[in-house]
Amino acid sequence: MKNKIEDNRQNVDDLSMGFAFEIGSSGVSDDILSMGFAFDISNSGVLDDLREFIEKDKAKIFVDAEEQLLRIGNYIKIRTGAVFRTEDFVEWFSGKRKLKQQGKKLPRIEDDDLVEYAKIYIATLDEKFSKVSDEKKEVIIGFNWLGNENELQNLFNKLVEDEFIKIMEFNDFKFIFSEQEVQSIKNKIVWLKVALNKQTNKKSISDLIDVLVSMKYINYKSSIVKILSSSFKSETSELKFNHANLVKKDSYSEFRLELEKIVKNL
Repeated sequence: MKNKIEDNRQNVDDLSMGFAFEIGSSGVSDDILSMGFAFDISNSGVLDDLREFIEKDKAKIFVDAEEQLLRIGNYIKIRTGAVFRTEDFVEWFSGKRKLKQQGKKLPRIEDDDLVEYAKIYIATLDEKFSKVSDEKKEVIIGFNWLGNENELQNLFNKLVEDEFIKIMEFNDFKFIFSEQEVQSIKNKIVWLKVALNKQTNKKSISDLIDVLVSMKYINYKSSIVKILSSSFKSETSELKFNHANLVKKDSYSEFRLELEKIVKNL
């Protein structure tokens, strides 16, 4: 049987498309297929012959792939950023070609094949990087308001009235104190108080949060500097907080007493 396969060069067609398909569609029972005929094939060395033909085909494709990549590989790298392994391309191209294309009938690798694979390769990498990025993304939960809504409304009104913050929708202000993921905050609180250097007074923002925590109006579990950076901004730019901006004992802003008065009267 081995010699017959090699003589007529129909091993792949007969086994993969013709022979097995005709058996499966001829009404022969599954028992006969799985226990009789298929068993005889697996013991006759035909599957070994098939594997050998496939490996020989892949070896030929590999040589062609290396030649074509040497020719336009740098162009693909510059235009798409793709630098893929020849072995991976061979596996893809072997699966893509038609079943009857084997041995001497193997198709040549065209530029379109390399470009198509480069696009697939880049898309696959992008998907993997995106997945890893999503898995590593830190979930930061914002402030949690412990008082009632009237007290939160009073805080909002007084901060606007005394020009600590710019007028905004109350619901946006409330959202920031609703224990939400800070990544979902669309409208930050615009802080208006500035320091002597005319820059936004970050210490006064830290004072407000410190007073609200000490009087048990809010709590939080995530990094305070990340919550502050995601919740407040200036009129002209984003604010990036660090630990130097946080309240320390006996180190407060000039607005501390005023903020304490506002919170006490909620």
